[in-house]
Amino acid sequence: MSKGWRLVAAALALILLSPCYCQDSTDVPTPRGWISLFNGTDLSGWNVIGDGQVSVEEGAIVIEEGPSKEYSWLINENPYDNFVFHVRFLRERGNSGIQFRSRQEGGMVNGYQADIDFDSDWITGHLYEQGGRGSVGKAPDGLVEMLPTDEWIDYEIVAAGDRIQLFMNGIKTVDIVDPEGAKSGVLAFQIHSGDGCKVRWKDIRILPLNEWETFEPLFDGSDLEAGWYQVGKEKWTVHEGGIRGQTATGKYGWLVSDREYSDFVLSFRYRWTSGNTGVQFRSWLEEGDEMHGYQADIDPSIPRMTGALYDEHERASLSNGGEFIDTNYEPGRWYHYEVSAIGDDIRLYHDGALSVHFTETLVERIRKGIIALQVHSAPLDKPVDIEWRDIRLINLEPPSPWE
Repeated sequence: MSKGWRLVAAALALILLSPCYCQDSTDVPTPRGWISLFNGTDLSGWNVIGDGQVSVEEGAIVIEEGPSKEYSWLINENPYDNFVFHVRFLRERGNSGIQFRSRQEGGMVNGYQADIDFDSDWITGHLYEQGGRGSVGKAPDGLVEMLPTDEWIDYEIVAAGDRIQLFMNGIKTVDIVDPEGAKSGVLAFQIHSGDGCKVRWKDIRILPLNEWETFEPLFDGSDLEAGWYQVGKEKWTVHEGGIRGQTATGKYGWLVSDREYSDFVLSFRYRWTSGNTGVQFRSWLEEGDEMHGYQADIDPSIPRMTGALYDEHERASLSNGGEFIDTNYEPGRWYHYEVSAIGDDIRLYHDGALSVHFTETLVERIRKGIIALQVHSAPLDKPVDIEWRDIRLINLEPPSPWE
């Protein structure tokens, strides 16, 4: 195929892979992608129900209990059915939560709620149905001990058909199939009655999905050959249900996905000890072991390297990571990393905060490719040592009739 025809084919593929699957068939299609639900300055698009106190301070929404000490909500104006929703929160006190697929009934907002209350050993990360069945999904024991309760925490809700998933800092807290629950409704932040609730919310975004699109694991926790293969001679092992990559010969090493992906949201947790590493995506191998393509970088020893976007063997650095990642970075701690590639829009998030937002201008690079974990070449006296776990992906490509 000539270069000209390849560019035409790539452009057509981009058009086909980037529609908006609108909730109403009469809607005019718009490009698919993340929608910001908070502008950082005012409450446009949101309404208060009850006498709860709601304000905007330093780019965050602050909700707290009102004079009546009764329930209140900050409710979004738009309903959503299938989606992945992200928000970062900082709890100061009290019980709160995120309503979704909910409805206003008089002075109440009823429906699903992703719960928050660090004073309880079971509420945080729990799935509750306000005004209905009560508890519908239990969080794992010991969850609060795994979370930094005095820092910003990333809360993620995935609703796809009957399946509901909740994640906090990348840790899965609930994964259920619930045919009885509502399939559409509004989002709202709850101010619980009577306990002095005060919570801050920011970085609020949503990605509409089709009902068949949800997170699926890319690693089963036990078998490196199930969906992956090794390139190079570095050391890959299963460690405590995750994948550990280490320097063995001091050369490059890759653990490569069997399948290729073009449009997706990839999420994982990682724990860094030493060395330079990262995750390749929309990538390909040449001459057997030479990696090409995007890389979501990890190396806290180099300023603004973690959370950066790199183009391996092509254009090199595309965008530095956020300075906020370097501040008080703790080796040996688990961090949450998310890669979003949708058409020409590429985003990297570190613990829920945006570190890179890059728009690809080369049509031929908006392509299907492999995902690979990297062990960077390193002197044996400065080895790479990193662990990955909870690796999961939402495939946003239209379903193939041949699969």
